[in-house]
Amino acid sequence: MSTAPGHGKELMAEHELPPKAPPPKTFKPLLAAVLILGTAAGGFVYSGGLIAAPLSPWVTGDSSELTGHVKDNATPSHPLANATVAVGSRIATTNETGYFDISGVPSGRQVIVVDSEGYRQLRFVTLVSGGSAVPYSFVLTPGNETETVDDVPNWTNFFYTCGGITAVMSSFTLLGGLFAAQRKRFSVAAAGGIIGMGIVPLIPFSTLFCLGAIVVLLFSRSEFQ
Repeated sequence: MSTAPGHGKELMAEHELPPKAPPPKTFKPLLAAVLILGTAAGGFVYSGGLIAAPLSPWVTGDSSELTGHVKDNATPSHPLANATVAVGSRIATTNETGYFDISGVPSGRQVIVVDSEGYRQLRFVTLVSGGSAVPYSFVLTPGNETETVDDVPNWTNFFYTCGGITAVMSSFTLLGGLFAAQRKRFSVAAAGGIIGMGIVPLIPFSTLFCLGAIVVLLFSRSEFQ
């Protein structure tokens, strides 16, 4: 008994399994997106603060502690005892090792004046950042003149560079969060979470947020296109 050509194929087609249903959508990718986007938002705020800091009357914190040593420019150099180091109305005198310590210095643009008998007065212009103690090393030259050193450009470039790097990292983190929210391109979403972890220690809890987001993404990978 013969069958018409193609009849077997038609029977097989009739018994084909229905297409596999897509996995149900859960809240997991959205949760990961919220965590990643939150980190990105914090990164943009922080980068803006860094970029604006050199032009602001403040940098970070309310006040700082300045410590360091005063030496002469001889070879080898020698510590200068009884030298005065002044920042506004706050004055300290160096000990026998040339060490000084000034607390409660307001943050922002400050002029540190260093004086020692028989040496040029040093006027050191800098940006004081509040928080932990900032160490300085001042070298005085014999003479009666006044020497001015402007360290502000170095600090300005530092803040601008850190702010720019943070902004770029936050942009990639933002992109990953957007893809996670749309359940598209799992690799991009996961990369955004990984890059967000690098913003630490700039933003508190960003490592925890992004690590949690990556774990959630791994458990919801099947939902991504």
